[in-house]
Amino acid sequence: MADSKRPTRLSTPTLAVLGALLGGSLVSGLLVWYGVNANRHLDDMALESAAAFPVRFWITIHGLLNPLLCFAFGWLSCEHVPGGWKMQANRASGAVVVAALGLLILSGAGLYYAGDPRLIDLCRWTHRIVGVGLPVLLAGHWIAALRWVKSL
Repeated sequence: MADSKRPTRLSTPTLAVLGALLGGSLVSGLLVWYGVNANRHLDDMALESAAAFPVRFWITIHGLLNPLLCFAFGWLSCEHVPGGWKMQANRASGAVVVAALGLLILSGAGLYYAGDPRLIDLCRWTHRIVGVGLPVLLAGHWIAALRWVKSL
């Protein structure tokens, strides 16, 4: 996990697992978004029909990735974030990534449990915007790490 300049650096296997989880979540989320938009005529009852199978399938995949991503977020919060904070490395970009991941968790839960249609719609759009923006935020965090190491 570490080298002398970057003791909080994530190992290649860790990055591969995180990349697979986040990539799978992004792709499945985009497929859900596309499927729901392509099938606007389907109401909640119609989502149970055979015609809605692709949408249900990708919703299931997206939902099954959630506990794994929450575990990864918790692990990073305990193992990666404190070291970087202590080293005063990438605090701004790291804080933005942590906030984005927290928003994704809260907005995802809100999609299922909010109750009020206006709040569900707010959660839906928050989840979509933050989810699509997360790769950019992660890339920014990675670039900030490279710049931080170069400055040493």
